[in-house]
Order: sequence, then structure tokens, then C-alpha cells
Amino acid sequence: MDTGMLQFLAAPFVASLILTGIHAYLGVHVVERGVIFVDLSLAQIAALGATIAILMPITNGDPHAPVVYWISLAFTFIGATDLRGNLGENTFRRGGIRNLNAALSRTWSVRREKTITFRAESINVLNTPQFAEPGTDLASPSFGLITNTLNEGRTFQFQLRFHF
Repeated sequence: MDTGMLQFLAAPFVASLILTGIHAYLGVHVVERGVIFVDLSLAQIAALGATIAILMPITNGDPHAPVVYWISLAFTFIGATDLRGNLGENTFRRGGIRNLNAALSRTWSVRREKTITFRAESINVLNTPQFAEPGTDLASPSFGLITNTLNEGRTFQFQLRFHF
């Protein structure tokens, strides 16, 4: 093999090793935190395993050697079984509750001490939905999805009261 070619490829090769190491390091931390996108973290760990396997003398630098696959798979299993997630219970949150309620009333005198009062009330005037918490059952197809609201939307109430 031409030594000029090896010198030309040396710097990118070292850069790719450093980048793979950084990705694997960060991937391990993502896996430890129990992030939903664990597949990306495990892919980074598998890439580190493949890189180390290619550098081993038993592969003769062949990236398609079967041993590269098995070592990469072993790294992935080690990364997947070392999950020490720290996500606590009841950590799924929903947005804050924001409602605007309004009421208008008017009173008319009919006779001496007799009055009529009309009152109109609106609950949730702006019709802002209050979403329920997302599904937390891992086995459910609705895991992580918000499938319900806590309020019924905008409602109106009317009163007519006669005081005597």
C-alpha cells in the first residue's frame, strides 16, 4: 500500500476515532438518563464497538469481517443492559391550567323592594383546552400520547332571579 495514501488518510482517521469516542461517551450518558431516543445512543455505542473491532488484528482491517459485527453487537448489548435510568415516578407533566371565566349581571327594580336579576356566566370563555396527562403504561399503544382533556370546553349559564 502506498505510504502517501496512508499519510493522507491518517488525520481523517484519527478525527473519526475521536468523534466516535465522543459519540459513545455522550451516548452512554443519554442511556443512563433513560431518554426516549435510546436507539440513537445504542447506535453510537455500536459504532464504537465496530471501530475498535476494525482496529483489532484479528479483522485485518476488514470492516465487513463477521467478527466486527459480533463485537459491535456485544458493545450494544453491554450498553443496553447497563441502564441505570434516574427518571423518577410521576415525572410526566402537562401544561399549566389557564382558564378565563366571566360573568355579567343586571338588576332591575320592579316595585318597592322587589327586583329581577339577570346573570350570564361563561366558564372557559376563550375555550382553552386543558390536556390530561400523557399515557404512562409502556405496554399501551397510547404511551406518551395525550388522549383526553380535563375540561369540557366553553360553557354558558344563564340565571333569572326574582327577589321579593
